[in-house]
Amino acid sequence: MESLVRLVVLMALVATLIIMGGCALLWAAVLRRKFPTLSVRWWFLWVPLLFGLSFMLALVLLNVMVYFNS
Repeated sequence: MESLVRLVVLMALVATLIIMGGCALLWAAVLRRKFPTLSVRWWFLWVPLLFGLSFMLALVLLNVMVYFNS
């Protein structure tokens, strides 16, 4: 039973990472299209920040799902 719980948690973390990465790349692409003059420095600054913001959002959503399931 405990190994099943670990597997479910691992799958949830993998799904969180995939969603987080997709959101960060999507936001970066939208901003890049809206502001085409952005430099490479912009990518190295903002993409990690968007990735972190997506991570925070995914963790909040995961906590909300856990709250409603308990």
